[in-house]
Amino acid sequence: MAQSWGTNNDGDGEADPPAFDEAWVQAAKVSEADIRRPRPAPVPAPQPWRTWAPPAPAPVLSARRRGPRLTGTLTVLLGLIVLVVVFAIRNTSRSASRDPFQSQQRPAPTTTNAAPAVPPVPVTHTPDPTGQPPSKAAPRQTAAAPQRALPWTTANAMPAAGSDIGRGDVFATIKVGTCLATPSDLYHITTVPCSGPHTDEVTVLRDLTPVFGTMPTMDQIQDFQARTCPDAAQRWLGGGGPQYASGYVWVFENGTPGEAVRSFACTAMLAGHSPFSGTLRNAGAR
Repeated sequence: MAQSWGTNNDGDGEADPPAFDEAWVQAAKVSEADIRRPRPAPVPAPQPWRTWAPPAPAPVLSARRRGPRLTGTLTVLLGLIVLVVVFAIRNTSRSASRDPFQSQQRPAPTTTNAAPAVPPVPVTHTPDPTGQPPSKAAPRQTAAAPQRALPWTTANAMPAAGSDIGRGDVFATIKVGTCLATPSDLYHITTVPCSGPHTDEVTVLRDLTPVFGTMPTMDQIQDFQARTCPDAAQRWLGGGGPQYASGYVWVFENGTPGEAVRSFACTAMLAGHSPFSGTLRNAGAR
């Protein structure tokens, strides 16, 4: 291809651009006209997931088709029930006709070697020469076991007043087995000799210092005696009975623990809290 550069062929005093050979342009694989020719848009090929179709819905049985099936099932079941009933009736009638005396009690077979029956001996009464009617034998009477005497008896009067256990120094002298006299107003309970009338006998003693740090309430005292006194009274009585009951007395002094008297005593007494002489020790053992 012939070209020139820097020559001035048109006489304008400037260098002309290089000239190209037209044959070289025509020899190109793609011409300018082919490049500018409009082309149709490409058609996309269908993808595999776009060709899926939903499954066809399952056929729904109509009421018109279900009716005959249900009727046929019920008919078969009814026929089976009828056959079972007829079979049971036939077996019952056969067993009844085979042994009509099955429900009756058959007599025991008699043996030929049995001993002859002995005739009963007639009972005769020898007449009394005196003409008196025969006397009947008196029924035998069994001797009743003697009841053990109670170790106590009721007293008609209250004992003379002794030392008041409301004082701490007096309460500190109480021990198991001490006898007390309680008046009807429950005030001024005193210690009395056990040889005379009294109303209570001490069955157990408890120190309240480790149980209550401060003055206990009546509810606390009631709960404490319910857990302590009934069992102690039953051990003292050797048993129980409706004529016996349990009681309690207590004192709680303010002061230095160990020096102040803080003690609780359970007692055994009669149910009516009436005075008695003797002792209740082992009175419930029968």
